[in-house]
Amino acid sequence: MENLDGKKVGVVDLLGRKPMKKFVTDLLGNVSIKRVAKVEDLLPLLTFKSADLLFMSESDLKDLKKITQLDLHVQPTSVQMALSVAAYMKPEDKETVSACIKKFDENLNDYFDVVEWRLSE
Repeated sequence: MENLDGKKVGVVDLLGRKPMKKFVTDLLGNVSIKRVAKVEDLLPLLTFKSADLLFMSESDLKDLKKITQLDLHVQPTSVQMALSVAAYMKPEDKETVSACIKKFDENLNDYFDVVEWRLSE
């Protein structure tokens, strides 16, 4: 990927202001980020030149392409993000939740942009 120093990058804020900035700059370098709450809010960033590029998942890109006539060009990356999680309230539900996730098929994992589910302690 070319040097992105000084570029404005549009992202959906999944982590909060400071953690999202650190996450994106660790991946892309010295960039400024423009955070939005929803995927569809990324398009105005390009339209009004508030962002030079967008950083998103492939599934989010597919969704954006359905709702815009902008000629979006894609630069694939090798970045893999581990952002999908399953949460539960009671410790005794851990096994039930794990068993459910193990049954997810390829379509459901694609929806969540998950390549592999891993148990973290």
